[in-house]
Amino acid sequence: MLPITSLLSVALVGLAKREATPNALVKQHAQKRKWRQTFRRYGALCKEAEQRWKQLALAEPQNMPMHEWSWMPLPPLLSTDPLNMLGAIGCTAAKGGNASGVVQATEALLAAMDECYKEIYARRAPSEVSSIVETQLRRIAVAAEEADSTGSISVRFLDACAEYLGRKGGEHWPLAAPCLFVASTLVAAGERWIVKDKTAIARTPLVIVRLMCEKGVRQWSDGKKNDERFEDHMESLFWYWNLPNLASMMQTLGSAAVNVGDSDYLYRVFDAYGWLGCSALKAGNRDTTAACVRALAQLGREARAKGLECHWDRCAIKPEDHARERIQWILTWISKADPAEQEGFLGICSQGLSRLSGYVTKILLTEEDGKPFFKMVTSKDPHTEGFSSEAGHRELDYSDSKMMKDFELYGFVGGSVMQGPTVPLRVEPTDEANSIGTSNKKEDER
Repeated sequence: MLPITSLLSVALVGLAKREATPNALVKQHAQKRKWRQTFRRYGALCKEAEQRWKQLALAEPQNMPMHEWSWMPLPPLLSTDPLNMLGAIGCTAAKGGNASGVVQATEALLAAMDECYKEIYARRAPSEVSSIVETQLRRIAVAAEEADSTGSISVRFLDACAEYLGRKGGEHWPLAAPCLFVASTLVAAGERWIVKDKTAIARTPLVIVRLMCEKGVRQWSDGKKNDERFEDHMESLFWYWNLPNLASMMQTLGSAAVNVGDSDYLYRVFDAYGWLGCSALKAGNRDTTAACVRALAQLGREARAKGLECHWDRCAIKPEDHARERIQWILTWISKADPAEQEGFLGICSQGLSRLSGYVTKILLTEEDGKPFFKMVTSKDPHTEGFSSEAGHRELDYSDSKMMKDFELYGFVGGSVMQGPTVPLRVEPTDEANSIGTSNKKEDER
């Protein structure tokens, strides 16, 4: 009898070990039906919390700033929340040095995020529900960094997120919201690693963000010409207005590199913007081109103010000169652009080069021997940009090396940007929002 008991005890220990592995635990909590039930139940709790918050009547909408309109304390997580469990599994795996477990939990949460946004866009759950997935991904990101100072665990997390974005890039029109969240999570992690002088790890967010922008400007251009349902894709990452926002994320990485004096990483950021700017111009995407030129000019100015030198010991050119070089790359493609758009692109590059040098730079597109030729004329006049609004007037003097304001680039040299008076909004309650996020037993069982 004793040998049998001992054998059973050994078998139970083996079974417990097998069922307690991250892989087994992730499988238990990676069921779409459970995810959907959680999203709808938590969505219903959010709607109830919103109604309770409104009933407090702390202030009327017309008596509060805009950022308070949609804010409310979110309800606590459900005790049976499988997303919270996946986050805990990923964090525990990170602390234990289990890279495989981190990846499995991360991949499950990314899949859950896709399901979450399906529920949100189908109006079966409110947008606040996305927080229960996004919070867990942020937890794993930080846990992976804190658990291993070498970054080997964090690299696996970043790679899993980058692979997710890559798969989304393979879709024609991926949703913007989940992609922008993952991209911002990658960039935030990259920025933290740059501060820790681990810039090799931070190349992952730089590479994948640029690649997604590259695919996006081409997809937007092709869709505009060939997609009969082009106007149906405004919620996509590859829609015109989302691409400049995605491109601007790389500037955060460049500024972090400037702050720690890493001109090698900064050079990679210059390259990213130079290549992307050329692609955006060829695709006729004016705002993404402007985002690239603006970032190059600003980062070049920041590098000059910091006194950085080129990272390569065989190059005596300063980083700000490399930034100007990348803007000139973009400039060379203007002659290939639609003639109706050339003047606008010339204005973008002129303003970027004027900001970078600090002095008014004008670009003339001419012909020499039947070939396009660009003539750049930099004057001794300081480049200034004015801004006026009800709050006052300011003139930005870019010849002042201490003036570091990163201002919107509109594509013209000289003049002043004027902001009109604040337009009052009339806020009225609607019943439509109350129908979002409702749940019933039949839906929960799906």
